[in-house]
Amino acid sequence: MKTGQTYWEHAAQVLQQKPPDRLWRRHSDALDSLLLDRWLPRETAGLLLKTDMYDESLGAGITLPARASAWKTVGMDIAADMLFAARRVSGRHCLAATDIRHLAFAENSFEAIFSNSTLDHFGSVAQIVRSIDECYRILKPGGHFILTLDNPFNPVIALRQMLPYWLLVKLGITTFYYGKTLAPGRLRQLLVAAGFTVRHMEAILHCPRILAILASRIIDNRAPDNGKERFLSVLNRFEKLGRLPTRFISGYFIAVCCRK
Repeated sequence: MKTGQTYWEHAAQVLQQKPPDRLWRRHSDALDSLLLDRWLPRETAGLLLKTDMYDESLGAGITLPARASAWKTVGMDIAADMLFAARRVSGRHCLAATDIRHLAFAENSFEAIFSNSTLDHFGSVAQIVRSIDECYRILKPGGHFILTLDNPFNPVIALRQMLPYWLLVKLGITTFYYGKTLAPGRLRQLLVAAGFTVRHMEAILHCPRILAILASRIIDNRAPDNGKERFLSVLNRFEKLGRLPTRFISGYFIAVCCRK
């Protein structure tokens, strides 16, 4: 079962054996941190749940903005090996092994939840809905739910969704399972049905992803530090495409901020 604990334990072990794409991770993590910088409430703080430790197992992961230093982050993952890797790599200490479809937290436990491309690894929309309902349950009234999902309107994502999993693995496109995702309108509908108020919805990560990852590997190994910084600056400029009407075609992820 590609959405169960055993599968993701194996996937975590495989990921840890691959050399990290450090420069690409810096860009990806910076975009996620920027979402929190813009969307976490400035007037309050509390417990923030991050719903998987993939980013933290490979690099620094999200960095809370200075203004939100009062927030305390709890990291969770279905795979214990991912949690161990996150603690080893990024020093995370508040960690919990649990399944987002059956969260081991009481109602009204968190002031904010950040679900970073966690829900797009399930085999059915019903499991996405179940996860959204669980996030609503453990979020305090007035709390913020920030999530990202693969954008099915992006041509690369759309093509990947059409290809069988075994072929993606054989071609080296992925080492783990990509599941169902939702179009922006459908995602908004399901969030509202769960009880959330959708405050912001946009598309992020607009650079040509495959080419950018390949380029980042070369530059990370060969370029001096100032060359690496210039490369990251170029990647950041692609985010201006998020202001255009075509943003849900160029963006690789849908990003949403909701409130309970």
